[in-house]
Amino acid sequence: MRVTYDNIIFSLQKAGGISIYWAELIKRLKNKKDITYFESNNSNIFRKEIDINIKNESRLPLKILRYLPFINK
Repeated sequence: MRVTYDNIIFSLQKAGGISIYWAELIKRLKNKKDITYFESNNSNIFRKEIDINIKNESRLPLKILRYLPFINK
C-alpha cells in the first residue's frame, strides 16, 4: 500500500500541537519504502529534526496550497 504525506502542517505552525504528533508519526514510519513526502518550505522546529527524502517541494504559495487537493506533479 502506497502512502503519501503532505507535510503542510509544518508550514502552518512553527511548533507545538499537531506538529509534534505529525513529526512523531513520520519518525516511526520513515523507513518504509512505500511512503512519499511532499512539502513546501517551512521553519518548523520539529521538521528540522527529521531526516526524510522529499519527493517534491511545492512551489505554490501556502495560502493556495492549503485549499487545493493533493496534486501529483
